[in-house]
Amino acid sequence: MRPQGKTKLGFFPLPPLEARRLGNCLVFPHEFSAVDPCVGDGVAFKCLLGSANAYRYGIEIDAYRAEQAKALEVDTLQANTMDVRCNAESISLLYMNPPYDLEAGQSNNQRLELVFLEHTYRWHKPGGVLLFLIPQPQLKSTSAHGASLERRRHRYE
Repeated sequence: MRPQGKTKLGFFPLPPLEARRLGNCLVFPHEFSAVDPCVGDGVAFKCLLGSANAYRYGIEIDAYRAEQAKALEVDTLQANTMDVRCNAESISLLYMNPPYDLEAGQSNNQRLELVFLEHTYRWHKPGGVLLFLIPQPQLKSTSAHGASLERRRHRYE
């Protein structure tokens, strides 16, 4: 990630107009739960959900942005998503716009998009919606990894 991105903790939100466009492509049930594990200031998440009757949950590592999301009526936890646990298959809409970078660790550094997907995927209800915003060059490797996660989930059912 470029230095400018690191100072923003990888915060590059989806523009509100694009979030509304995505939301217009969805048909929301009467009542459901939605989570954004990288909620940022909450603006894109709020635009995506519009007036839907949803339990809105967010996770944000930056304290200031977490407060901004809370002000938009997103029940936000100020934490690192990798430290958060959620009941398996409890979320109907999983909206992810993760940081686009590589892990920085001792070994086995993967793309952060994959790390976030692997950590949060089990929260997603079967039949729910996963909106996963990633750079086009990462699509092939991420979709192969997602298919592997799905096969693993079916094996345990």
